[in-house]
Amino acid sequence: MTERSGRNAAMAAARSQGSRVLVTDETTETSLTYANPDGTFTTEMTSGPVRVKQGRTWKPIDTTLVESDGVLRPRAATAQVEVSAGGDEAPLIRLVRNEDQAFALDWPAPLPKPRLEGNRAIFVDAAGPGADLVVTALPAGFRHDVVLRERPAGPVEFKLPVTAEGLTLKETEQGGLKLTDDKGATVAAAPEPFMYDTAQKSSPATAAPAAADQGVIDTSVTVEDGRPVLVLKPDPEFLTDPATTYPVTVDPTTTLTALADLTVVSPNAQSDGEQITVGNSDYSSTRREFMRALLAFDTDALVGKDVTDARLELRSGGFDWGCVTGQTVRVQRITSSWDHRYTFWNTQPATTTEGQQSAVEPGRCTSNSQVPTGTWTWSVTDIAKAWAGGAPGHGVMLRLVTEEPTPYTNQYHRSWQSSDSAGSGGTAPTLVVTYTAAPEPPDGNAGKAHSLYWTRVLTDAYKKVGGAPGPLSRAGAMMHGAVYDAVNSIWGQSRPYLVDVQAGRQRYGAVTTAIDYAAYTVLTEVWPDRGPEFAQALADAATLSDPPSEQDRALGESIGVQAARAMINARSSDGSSNAMVYTPGTRPGDWQPTDSNPAATPQWGRVKPFALASGSQFRPALPGGATGLSSLLVSQVYTDNFNEVKRIGRANASTSDRTAEQTTIAHFWANDLDTTYKPPGQLYEHTRTVVEQLEEQGTFETARLFALVGFAMADAGIAAWDAKYETDVDLWRPETAIRRADTDGNPSTSPDTTWKPESKRSTGVNFSPNFPAYVSGHATFAGAWAGVMRRYFGRDDALTWTASTNDPFAPGATRTFSSFSAAAQENALSRVYLGVHYRFDGTYGLDTGDKVADHVYTNYLR
Repeated sequence: MTERSGRNAAMAAARSQGSRVLVTDETTETSLTYANPDGTFTTEMTSGPVRVKQGRTWKPIDTTLVESDGVLRPRAATAQVEVSAGGDEAPLIRLVRNEDQAFALDWPAPLPKPRLEGNRAIFVDAAGPGADLVVTALPAGFRHDVVLRERPAGPVEFKLPVTAEGLTLKETEQGGLKLTDDKGATVAAAPEPFMYDTAQKSSPATAAPAAADQGVIDTSVTVEDGRPVLVLKPDPEFLTDPATTYPVTVDPTTTLTALADLTVVSPNAQSDGEQITVGNSDYSSTRREFMRALLAFDTDALVGKDVTDARLELRSGGFDWGCVTGQTVRVQRITSSWDHRYTFWNTQPATTTEGQQSAVEPGRCTSNSQVPTGTWTWSVTDIAKAWAGGAPGHGVMLRLVTEEPTPYTNQYHRSWQSSDSAGSGGTAPTLVVTYTAAPEPPDGNAGKAHSLYWTRVLTDAYKKVGGAPGPLSRAGAMMHGAVYDAVNSIWGQSRPYLVDVQAGRQRYGAVTTAIDYAAYTVLTEVWPDRGPEFAQALADAATLSDPPSEQDRALGESIGVQAARAMINARSSDGSSNAMVYTPGTRPGDWQPTDSNPAATPQWGRVKPFALASGSQFRPALPGGATGLSSLLVSQVYTDNFNEVKRIGRANASTSDRTAEQTTIAHFWANDLDTTYKPPGQLYEHTRTVVEQLEEQGTFETARLFALVGFAMADAGIAAWDAKYETDVDLWRPETAIRRADTDGNPSTSPDTTWKPESKRSTGVNFSPNFPAYVSGHATFAGAWAGVMRRYFGRDDALTWTASTNDPFAPGATRTFSSFSAAAQENALSRVYLGVHYRFDGTYGLDTGDKVADHVYTNYLR
């Protein structure tokens, strides 16, 4: 399957190759979206999670239990579940929600080693002779049962001690169980426990009454020895009833997970598990119960779409019975909200007959016991159109066309695999919706030129403003973030970053003015002394495209200013203007200024990020496993890096030490001097060069890409400066290290008191940037840039481009790259050639930047 990250790239690939292409940007635990060759998109949604993200890769859910570190865990699930591998060192089950909340059920006696059957752990005779304890791992939780293989000699009771961290286990008014957090909010729940016998899973009789049905369980949460205990007391009359067929399953139903598919059973019950059911079931000549199934899907993404086709697909599962002429299963749209914790037959949600459809079955039945199995489908196009038109997405109900009340007549029972079956060989209920792409608006790409224009205005401002790269990257993120919100207010295609100006929706004629005023307003706020230049840029921008109508111009100005003001207000107290006095350390290895310039922007690691929680969120460890400055200076990695930069990074090094190309690379990427566009500006220029090659790249995607790059680079700058200034190691530059190597305690390094880096000012004077070495800012910016670009385009080698530089010591130099990572890695390595960084500064900087990019791309502007 071909993959592309964004919709535009996926659509272009689908048209080119004549087959559908996966849009990886939009993959979630419950949905996949494909671009089709005919210009439409198809989204496949499941009622529960069927995949989980592990690192950077989506993996199919696999609830098979495997032993790891002394406990059993599912191979891949959305819930962090641990099951005892036997003994008494670990609880029976432990469910971790987050670092502050966890829930565990213990067993009062040591457990035998379980028998593993896929996603089930069976502790034979753990609950007494002939009584097995069974734990089932589910995609988003667990279920635990006691299976009584034989009739007990007397009443039974099971006690499970509870350990809860940040959570409290309580009984509900309906007789179920719930977990609440410290504020009393319910975070998980389960309905009233019950037990059932073998007859519940067998074929219904056509003449004789069925065996005993469900039995009740007296459930309570008590406190024993200061600890909560879950107490289960199965009804002794049910257990001793001669009609009860063993084995009997005592099901506390403490799945403690949010269910999106459920069976409600008359007169007032519900059932969950790995099947959903529709039909009737007879228990006596006077008692017939009916089952209906409820399914919910996350259909928010359909709102506003032009739906052309939709179908619901369910896979047969479990027991099917009955062949009745004219009888089948109908789907209806649910019109009121429902919660699985409180939904029973007599509280089931309302439905509408509008758009209802009968099933297309996998085949015709020939007798009550000869029922074809396979995939059932329902055409739900009208239902999906209702959701797209704004109807609440409460899901669908499956019910019999005719619910005949007379027992032992027209018996009909159908079961399908539920979302809980995913990961154990089952197929979750799936909603498949195809819709047309949003029509290209009039002059839909006109805004692209305006975004590229203001990027050039920004980088020109960088040359005139100068200074450290952190404040420059902040300005770029603010401008491009405001431009994105302005464009998204008109397109309405993704989540806003800060503001969504609803008045602008689909007013495409206003987009160029909106971009112009969003950029202009931010830049004049950030650099008010350059206001006249930006005013001229605003006037020039108006000549880039056909002028809008006066109404659109006024609306565009309003949208742009609102988006800009939202950004300006959000950044008004971000700490960027806070002064900080920095005093260099006195230890060997501590950073020292190499000229009269003080430390630059030492406060920048404390600035509020655009996307990260803090600058320290991805703080890198020290190279080579060092635990502090002194251990780093005597490590082998430091020794190797020291000697490398000493040889290859010295001023005017011979070509035997540094090749002519390496010298060109050093200055191509430098851009350290004021009057250059600095590292963020060079990477913006790379982005502009790439986007200019893409004819299919429209206004919205251009704004989105630049905003993602802007946020990632701004936060990369904050993360790099956190590493430089906010840890115990503010590492000296190679210039200081080499001149003072006799103080570092490392016998494998030697001093050269006349050593100078290749880096130089416009006057020819050699210099080192005036902030600590670890990590490299250039590398962190580059890692963040490449990380966004790679994720956005869906591959590292998406295209080839040729870039230039603004550094005065590489006039006319160009470099051609065929992958984003190649450009970033060369950027990082150039700092070694320039003599201002150790190789590990770049290695760890690239990694930190990529982590920033992953966080930004995964969580913003989706």
